[in-house]
Amino acid sequence: MSYSSIYIGRSSKVPVPLTIFVLIAILVFLARFLSSNPPASKATDKKIEKLKILNLTHSSATVVWQSQKKETGYVFYSNDPAKIDRVALDERDIPEKKQPFMNHYVSIGGLTGGTTYFYKIISDNELVTRDKNKPFSFKTPQPAQTISQTRPAYGKVIHPNGDPQEDALVVFQIQGAMPLGVLTKGTGEWLVPLASILDAKNQESKSIGPTDSVNIDITTENGESSKILTTISRVSPIPQTVIIGKNYDFINEEQVLSQGVTGIPVVKSADIVYPKENAVIPGNRPLIKGTAPAGSEITVKVQSSKVLTFTVQADETGVWRVSLNEPLTAGTHTITALVKDKNNKQIEIIRKFVIAKSGETVMGEATAAATPTRPLTPTKVVSLTPTVVSTLAPTKSSLTLTPTVVPLPTAGIDLVPITFVSLGLIIVGAGVLLAF
Repeated sequence: MSYSSIYIGRSSKVPVPLTIFVLIAILVFLARFLSSNPPASKATDKKIEKLKILNLTHSSATVVWQSQKKETGYVFYSNDPAKIDRVALDERDIPEKKQPFMNHYVSIGGLTGGTTYFYKIISDNELVTRDKNKPFSFKTPQPAQTISQTRPAYGKVIHPNGDPQEDALVVFQIQGAMPLGVLTKGTGEWLVPLASILDAKNQESKSIGPTDSVNIDITTENGESSKILTTISRVSPIPQTVIIGKNYDFINEEQVLSQGVTGIPVVKSADIVYPKENAVIPGNRPLIKGTAPAGSEITVKVQSSKVLTFTVQADETGVWRVSLNEPLTAGTHTITALVKDKNNKQIEIIRKFVIAKSGETVMGEATAAATPTRPLTPTKVVSLTPTVVSTLAPTKSSLTLTPTVVPLPTAGIDLVPITFVSLGLIIVGAGVLLAF
């Protein structure tokens, strides 16, 4: 026997049972590490604002919120708080591609009446919940027994340069009712159905009338905003196209024109109040209103595809109105009002305005007033969870939340698990070489 043979024979090997034990221990450690330490989401101090439930019915609801910057967002929801696993995307998203927005608009359908639903918001790949990781919630009302015949509210929003404002969030708040809302289309137009209105106090169906006040808040993706104060009688359509960044008060203007009901005329001069000069009207039957000395006779001519002539008289408050008996065509129109002053001298007032091209086909026939044909039958519903829906008063409808941030797996490939698995395989391979 050679010396080399003796030396090789004495080389030691790691016992097979010990090798197997070490490998099992390593794999168990890796499994526990990967299961208890998922990739952490980035820390943040961001907040979500203006969280609301809009358009609540027995079968649907819309969750809206505003983030501090443009980011992706969607909602997990369920009627089981222990298993919130159904997903609803932003109305503008598709599953394969989520887009970043500042105003998030998530519609949820297929709901059941009289049921409480729980939801959590995913904003910028982070889970936003209430305190102590509790989900938000809302309760759907029972199906309404009747549907209002009130015309939908609609209008148009444009930039100061005349371009249409797309993707602006329009929140429509009738006094004493739960809020409604919609996003503007590519044409800048928006439409809010008024078939189902819920009372803000008792969550029952609410009848609305032409004098009910309405607050409309419009917010763009760039943070620009406009506020509109009007009444139900003046939302089908809104009296004029909204230029984003400007505020409009159609209620107080109306009150100024009607202060003379006590018998003292407040108007002594002639003017055309509506439409405004160069206003862009979304409907095809615009509101035409003006002022003149009380009792005076006014001849009004509207230049359309043909000349429409009307003779009206100013009432005791000095206000006169013209109701068009046929729709106007799209394009530029001119109103001429002829009225005599107190010295019997004829005054001519000229006003130009534009009927939007899509007004007839997209928004439908416009009228100066809208009234329900019959009251709604009250339907009992349970109040929403107070922490879900912000105060419904028109001027105090926003809610600022400090979210609880919980780690959320993000889309794509996570290299950490792959790295540890690869390391484990290397160790296993080394153990096999040592053992055999």
